[in-house]
Order: sequence, then C-alpha cells, then structure tokens
Amino acid sequence: MKLKYKKVSVVLAIMAAVNISPISFTKVHAATDSIAAIQTNTDEKVIVQKATTNTNKAWTVTFNSEVDYNEIKNVLQVNEVNNGQLGSVVPVTILPLTNSSMKIIPPSGGYKKGQFYQITVKKGVKSKKGKTMIKNNVMKFSVNGENTAIGKVEISPVLSMFKVVTINATTRPDIKKYKIEGNDNLFNIGEASINIIENKSSVQVYLYGNDGTTLLGKTSLDVGRQISDKILQIQ
Repeated sequence: MKLKYKKVSVVLAIMAAVNISPISFTKVHAATDSIAAIQTNTDEKVIVQKATTNTNKAWTVTFNSEVDYNEIKNVLQVNEVNNGQLGSVVPVTILPLTNSSMKIIPPSGGYKKGQFYQITVKKGVKSKKGKTMIKNNVMKFSVNGENTAIGKVEISPVLSMFKVVTINATTRPDIKKYKIEGNDNLFNIGEASINIIENKSSVQVYLYGNDGTTLLGKTSLDVGRQISDKILQIQ
C-alpha cells in the first residue's frame, strides 16, 4: 500500500538479491494525541525506520507516477543523523531504474557501522503529469551489529511519568512485537507505546515473534531521559 499526497507518493524499499520489499507508509505509528505536548513535525511524512547489518545496502525510491530523473536526483539526499539532528550529506550515487523509481548506491567504502542515516525526498517534487508531493518523505536507517534493536523514548514535559517508548526496528527479522516492563499490552515493532513509568531509570523490553507469545529476546532501555535513537543489544 502507498500513502498518497495529492496523487503523488513515494515508497522506499530495501534492494534485496532477488526481490524488492516495499516499506509501507501506512505502517508508521506515531505517539497518540493523549500526550499532546510531545511535538511532531507536520511538514514531514516519516516512513518506518529500518536497521541493517549490511554496510553496502542499496535502497530504491519508487513513485506512483512517472517522474523526471533530473528533477528527482536534485531533491533526494542521504544525511548522517546525530543525536536526532541532521548532519553532513552522504555522497551517494542516485541512478534511474524505471520511469518511476531510483536506486540509491551507497558511498564508496559503504555506510558506517553504528551510524544513523536519513533518506529524504523533498516536498515539491512533481510527476511528469504535474502532480505535486506536499510533504518531505523521510526514512531513517542505521547500520548495526547483529542481534540489535533501535529504541526511542519521548517524555511528556507536562507529566514526566508519561513516556512514549518505541522499538523502531531490529536486525532480527523474526522479531515482530514487543512489550515494555509494567505494560501488559503487546505492540508491533515500529508502533509507539504509552507508559506510566515512575521511579525507574530503565525498563526491560521483551521481544516476541509474530504470534506474540514466543519470547525471542529482551533488552534494557534507559527511560530516565529523552532518547531519539538508541542501539540496544538483544540478549
């Protein structure tokens, strides 16, 4: 499925050896409105985050209409992300694949292990029919060691016991769901969980398979401070 912006949309996909697996825009879960003080950037559409062990991962950007390569290559970029902030531009190579897709070739020497990155397709890009995408489309990914997860913590500035915890991605394809210590609810990877956490600086995170009952691993997450991206070792 593709999320449409005035009839123009973009999907980022992992280039695998044989198949391209699309990342669906509709699978992104944000913190709920019950903690309204946590701000989101309404000028961006964030695609589900990914974690990979492959330093030479290639990515594909696919539009739902034919586009002009010369226009797209000027609005598509990859940046390093440090402490939640965009850093330097990564010198990737962008190549046309079809009339509606581009391939992002990694930089010479590959991506850095332990580093977070963001792919951005800037708003304003037009299809050959003149349809316009009205928001930036972004996807973060990181290059991690095996058996790791990516965690995020948002703390309400109004009531600090309310904390939104998200396990955004793992390098384990068998892990699909998670639970937070003290919260009986089960959440999909990439889905935000709202928790009431008092007098604890860290919590255990339990990781499950698709059935939601098979425990495949656990990790500890610091919830005493706001964290944009944290690499967690799965035990």
